[in-house]
Amino acid sequence: MSNDMNAATVQQQLQVLKMIMGSMAGSAIALGVVALLVLPQDEAIVPAQLGFAILVSAIGGIAAWFLLPVIVKPLPRDITTPVGAGMARLRSLSLVQAAVCEAAAIVMLMLAFTMELNAIVVLSGLGVAAAAVMINTWPTTTRLLRVRRRLEETGARCPLDELASRNV
Repeated sequence: MSNDMNAATVQQQLQVLKMIMGSMAGSAIALGVVALLVLPQDEAIVPAQLGFAILVSAIGGIAAWFLLPVIVKPLPRDITTPVGAGMARLRSLSLVQAAVCEAAAIVMLMLAFTMELNAIVVLSGLGVAAAAVMINTWPTTTRLLRVRRRLEETGARCPLDELASRNV
């Protein structure tokens, strides 16, 4: 079984994935800036509100962390394009994880208007959501190895982490 993608192609696709995930994280920060301009900025920040905002965003990040076995199914043993299929599953996983983190950010923003939260509290919660996007989706060597292990559970070979770190 030969690899269907070379190291340069994998690295190129990972660069695109990094740009997409960076922009997803940036959109949470952009929502925070909008909240900062629209919501009231009281002098005193209520610690319970700050804890609540961080908790809502952290729940999205934690939920996204546990999506790997749900989204990434092992590759069939006789697959002819394992790396291409692996990259497709990695992209799907990353997009779904980012969407879950962004959903928590949107919920945080909606709650901000109904609970009349301080703008700084909302910005803090959305900052945690942006961090959750990056933690969950950035294609680090460790993340690629986790995905590879899941893809190879049935005996297929999909060396995403090796191709990503190879010098081209």
